[in-house]
Amino acid sequence: MIIYLVIQALTDGAAEYMNESLPARIGRELRADLFAHYHKLRPLHFHQKQVGQYVAQLTKQVDVVTQSYFHVILRAIYLVSLLIMAVLGTFF
Repeated sequence: MIIYLVIQALTDGAAEYMNESLPARIGRELRADLFAHYHKLRPLHFHQKQVGQYVAQLTKQVDVVTQSYFHVILRAIYLVSLLIMAVLGTFF
């Protein structure tokens, strides 16, 4: 039982770290990709949309994607792995 609790504490700590660091890194990469895409566009393209839409894509919309998509996926992976460990611990 003690080994199971230690493993659960370690995986919980790792999950919390991954739940914060991985979406932040993906968000930075997504922002960099969007910025590189916008940098390649010709100046005439920027008159088709308002400037606020570009700024929103680089800031708030990237945050929404990381919060609502990546955090949920990482939490689901953690809960499934926790369930598997609990079942294995029960059998042992």
